[in-house]
Amino acid sequence: GEVIKIACFGDSTTDGNETTGWTRNPIDGSGNAVGNSDHNITAPNSWPKKLETLLRDIYANNNITTFNAGYSGKRVDDGWALANYDAAVIDNTFYGVPDVTFIAFGLNDVFGSGSQIEDHVAQTRMLITKILLNGTVPILVTTDAVMKNGQFGAIRDNKEAVREIDSAKRSIAAEFGIPLLSMGDELKGWLSDNTDGYNWSNEQSDGLHFQNNGHAFKSQVAALLFFNDAVEFSGGKININTWASESAYFGDSDNRYKLSNTRQGGNITISSSAPSGEDLMT
Repeated sequence: GEVIKIACFGDSTTDGNETTGWTRNPIDGSGNAVGNSDHNITAPNSWPKKLETLLRDIYANNNITTFNAGYSGKRVDDGWALANYDAAVIDNTFYGVPDVTFIAFGLNDVFGSGSQIEDHVAQTRMLITKILLNGTVPILVTTDAVMKNGQFGAIRDNKEAVREIDSAKRSIAAEFGIPLLSMGDELKGWLSDNTDGYNWSNEQSDGLHFQNNGHAFKSQVAALLFFNDAVEFSGGKININTWASESAYFGDSDNRYKLSNTRQGGNITISSSAPSGEDLMT
């Protein structure tokens, strides 16, 4: 029942471009964040909103709230993120000071020719310092995996993002002792290794923005940072001991096999109190 606020501060990959029902997070005539609305309403299939749904379900706590402070086309290296953090998050009457802030910029910082790495690093450090001074835990998020690269006249280079921006994020996270979420690696693994028929050209049709499935997956990756009892299941058979905290979510210590040769770890059964028709998590 504790009140928990999580801000997701980033570019279009947070804003929700290409997801169903999405309307751009508003900016003013100067390109600055307006910050006067709950963007979850106008980006219902973005990963911040889906993260809220997951965490509320996992913890049975509707006092967990996420803020979608994603702004399409915006960057860290030019100072926009630092200058607009207050307006986008803290001063937004629907949001306020969060407990945790995801920082998910970078793909626009490799926009165009040349390298913006020095400015990206300097501005990221200042943004993290500002967030920490507010009593908020910052989490750096690596850039999404994207198909676009610097060949054939493309204006974004995925190699630059991975080699420079993401490497810088890893270094900065270690420097400040804050968490790093390797979103790009997780997305590549999902698209490369899945057996469910997902393919990159469909899930990221413009080569840059993921659609509903991609945002759903991103929310699951983020949720794992807050929940250590998740069970990763890839088919076949899995054994979960009764002393493992994961077992609390579908097991019942009072409903077990009581045979003479039953060993600890082999005596769990599905909870007799699980409502019929409910999903496994619930």
